[in-house]
Parts: sequence; structure tokens; C-alpha cells
Amino acid sequence: MSNVSKPRERPHPGPTTYIKVALVLGALTVIEVAAFYVPAPQGLRVAFFLLFTAVEFSIVAMFYMHLRYDRRIFAGLFLVGILVATAIIAALLALYGVIGGGGSAPLSASPIPTFEAPPATVSASLGQRVFATKGCVACHTVTGVAGATGQAGPVLDGVATRAASRRPPLTAEQYLRESIGTPTAYVVDGFPAVMPSSQGGMSDAELQSLIAFLLTLQ
Repeated sequence: MSNVSKPRERPHPGPTTYIKVALVLGALTVIEVAAFYVPAPQGLRVAFFLLFTAVEFSIVAMFYMHLRYDRRIFAGLFLVGILVATAIIAALLALYGVIGGGGSAPLSASPIPTFEAPPATVSASLGQRVFATKGCVACHTVTGVAGATGQAGPVLDGVATRAASRRPPLTAEQYLRESIGTPTAYVVDGFPAVMPSSQGGMSDAELQSLIAFLLTLQ
């Protein structure tokens, strides 16, 4: 018979260890929620949440999926995999300008464009679809728009009326355009400065249609 010893699993911990792990995960979650309300550059914010997500997932895998008590090779393969996945995600975010793209330009850096006559494809109905498909509904509430129940940003009912006097001498249209392209230029009291610039992800027709839709919210 062979005398070569086989690797064995390490003994699993008792309930106390799992309770401590749960408390650590809870504390990390509290830190993440608190960080959401701290004004910070978008790139730094994304990197922070990406790191915390990787750490929390690793803790869950190591303890609740028992990798820490399995053979070391499995834990090593898992850690290499999650590091590679994190690096790929970070590279994609940098590629698309979510991180590493620099801060927004100040308000005085360029004149606010005037509202030109929209092409035939522009419409408030298209703007409502843009509002839903571009993720605006996740952060804003609009009565009558399906799924628009977000709480992270201000309620947009009546925004067209408020926009007309929000930042004189800007017109309502100019203010809404600024809010989409440079959301940090003016932040409504009581809300964190977390809205990313959305203008780059839209065509001119979509942008003007979105503004046309918001101008209907009297």
C-alpha cells in the first residue's frame, strides 16, 4: 500500500466564527451605504465600490462556501480568478470613461448651447422612452411613468416649472441640458452629487427628446 499522504480539509469553525463574519460583512455594507452619500470623483467612487464588492464576495466564498477550509489550491484558484475578473472590469470601466476620465469642466469653461430647432425624429414620447431605457427611472420619480420610482435623485414632477427659475439667467431648457451634461454644476439640496454625465451616451435626437419630455413635466 502507498504511504503517500493525501491532503485533507481543515476542520470547519463553529457558529461563533460565522456570526463574526456576518458582523464584518454588515459593517462593510454600512460603510458602502455611507460612502454613497459622500461627494467624491466618479472614478474614485467606482474603484471604491469595486474593491469592496471583491472583498465581500471573497469573504463569503472563503467562509460560507468553505473555501478557506478546503484544499489550498482551490482557494488560490478562486483568488486568482477574482483578481483577474476585477482587473478586467476596471479596464472596461476605464475604456468607456467611467473611471480615469477626469472631472467635469467648470460652468464657465464653455458657453451653454442654445436650443436649436429639433429634427423631425425628436419628440417628447421618444424622450420618455429614453428616460426609461437610459436608467433615469432608477434614481428619479415621475408620476405616471412605469418604473420611475427612484429615490436617489429629486422627484421630477413639476421640474419644467422649477427649471425656469433654478439658475438665472438660464432658461428651463438650458438648465435641463446642463443638468444632463454637467450634473455637478448644480446639486439640489438634500441629495448627493452622484449623478454621472449622461449626455455622452445619447444621440442628439435622444438628448433633445429627453429635454422635450422633461419640459412637459409642468
